[in-house]
Amino acid sequence: MTPGYFTEWDAGPGRRNLLPHEFTHSWDGKFRRGADLWTPDFRSPMRDSLLWVYEGQTQFWGYVLQARSGMVSKQDTLDQYASILAIYDTAPARQWRNLLDTTNDPIISSRKPKGWTSWQRSEDYYNEGLMVWMEVDAMLRQKSNGTKSIDDFAKAFFGIRNGDWGEVTYTFDDVAATLNKIVNGEAQAVQTVQDQKTANENGAGSWTVNFGEVQLEAGAKYVVFEEAVSQDSFKHVNTQNQTVTEKQTVVHKNVNDKAQAVVVGYPQGSLATQVNKNSVTAAEARAGVDVIDTISFTNLKPGETYNVTG
Repeated sequence: MTPGYFTEWDAGPGRRNLLPHEFTHSWDGKFRRGADLWTPDFRSPMRDSLLWVYEGQTQFWGYVLQARSGMVSKQDTLDQYASILAIYDTAPARQWRNLLDTTNDPIISSRKPKGWTSWQRSEDYYNEGLMVWMEVDAMLRQKSNGTKSIDDFAKAFFGIRNGDWGEVTYTFDDVAATLNKIVNGEAQAVQTVQDQKTANENGAGSWTVNFGEVQLEAGAKYVVFEEAVSQDSFKHVNTQNQTVTEKQTVVHKNVNDKAQAVVVGYPQGSLATQVNKNSVTAAEARAGVDVIDTISFTNLKPGETYNVTG
């Protein structure tokens, strides 16, 4: 806090968002932290590639919470947004230096004064990071028809392990996976079947799984998931490209599988699927639809029996 932060409160909004910004750091940065920024001791160097989340999203919430809490009016907050966007709209440095590269500035410059920042950038992961998360919020709202927002991301990503005073690290993939889950939701099973199938002498071919008559909801999207687990353990290459001796598990679980035919897993073992019904009418859905799933498989152990779950 700078001198006069509270005593000169009525002088204008100024840096009032510093308080909600630092408050947000209790969960964005201190609790959840970029994996390459976390270190076990002071001898290990920090890496800052995810500061656009650590500081960028915290900057986003600083402005959002200042308005929501009444510390700064909505109009003053919108004016501050406009000022930030105007600065970056005219900054020539954005034409040659990307946002991610500015996360190296704390290491390169050590926060010493820099000249001509419009041409060389500085720690732009703060305010341009804010702009990234504004766009993310807009995309979440657009893709969910207004039912989801960045509030849902914050609850899912930061609102974990209540009472945990340690740090939980994350990677870019963790951020992306949580965002995708917010948009796509959790898949819920409407029908599950289990069967035993035996791979032929080539370890490649197809099986058929009959789900029977399934009542479907009109207007909803359904995706068939499959999992095949060998009854016996044997040496094979798993999805991490490691040679192991264990039961072979091959899965197809992709909620975004619009074509309903996808190969999942490492090439040493894979499943693909084709469902007999790509679309049905509302009347058919209410009456019940006979769903038959044809599973194509490759690189399974010849002669091995698999417990197949659909």
